[in-house]
Formats: sequence, structure tokens, C-alpha cells
Amino acid sequence: MKKNTLKYNRFLVIRTDRIGDVILTTPVAAAIKQNCPSSHVTLLCREETAIIGERNPNIDAIVTIDKNGKNKSFFELVRTLKSNNYECAIMVHPTFTLSILAAAAGI
Repeated sequence: MKKNTLKYNRFLVIRTDRIGDVILTTPVAAAIKQNCPSSHVTLLCREETAIIGERNPNIDAIVTIDKNGKNKSFFELVRTLKSNNYECAIMVHPTFTLSILAAAAGI
């Protein structure tokens, strides 16, 4: 069994754009699991790209920014992320709003 070489155990991988971009992000989850097999990896994405994470064995959970085709409120997302106690957020394509979201959630 490989020793945990990462400092954190609960990861949030953030990619909220198109399906091809989310597909290209999936190796991030594999790299996390390779270095820390017992870690928990969540993908933050849009509803229409959630299927990519659902079918990936390296992704343990999905959080979407949409709710029935409509964006969730910023504060609703902050509450959701805070309640999951993530220790590390990985923004593959960072935006100002996503950075503020992660900071507001204490990640």
C-alpha cells in the first residue's frame, strides 16, 4: 500500500465549464487517489457535466452549481461546501468568483 504523500484528505476539484474541459480535468482526481488512496475527492461542476464525475471511479462525490437548470445562489454553494469540510480546493480553470467561493467556504 502506498504511503499518503499528501497533506490533505478531502479535496474539491473545481471545473464549471464545458464537458470537454471536465473530461480533461479527470486525471487530477486520479493523481490525488494515486498519492492518497484513502482521500475523498469531490467534483464541483455543472449539472450537464456531472455524468463525467459519476462514471469516474476516482471521484467520490459531485456538487453541482445548478439546481434544475438554474444556478444555485452563491450563499447556498458556500453552505454546501462548508458542510463538507474540504481541506483543499483545486481550481483547474480559476475564476475570481470561484476563488471567492472557495475562500468563503474556508477551503
